[in-house]
Amino acid sequence: MNKVYASEQDFTEEGFSQFLPDDILFIVNGKESEHGIAAVTERYNKLKARKAHLEVILPFQEEVRVGNKVFTYYLNHGWMDSEKPELIVTHVAGYIELNRNKINLLNFISVDVETQT
Repeated sequence: MNKVYASEQDFTEEGFSQFLPDDILFIVNGKESEHGIAAVTERYNKLKARKAHLEVILPFQEEVRVGNKVFTYYLNHGWMDSEKPELIVTHVAGYIELNRNKINLLNFISVDVETQT
C-alpha cells in the first residue's frame, strides 16, 4: 500500500484482488464502511486524492493471530497539504478475518491525532 500511495498510480481492483475477495466487508468505527472490492478500491483512491501523504508505519505496534482472526494495532502518518505539512497520526486497532488466505472482513477503530511539526 505504501508504494501505491507514494506513486502516481491509482489503486486497482486487480491489485486488491490478490488480498481481498469480491465480497470484502469493511467496518470502520462501528459502521459498515464499504462492501465489495470495487467500493474498497474507490475508498482508497479517494483517500489518496485527499491526502498529500499517507504511510502505514511498519512493523505494526502489535499483531496477534487467533484462529482465522488477526488482531492489530498500528499507526498511520499523513498530512493533507504538501505546502504546509501538519503531521496527523492515526491510531488504528481492530482485526481482520481470513478465509482462504484473503481478508474477508476488516473491523477497525481509527482515531486521528494532530501533532506539532
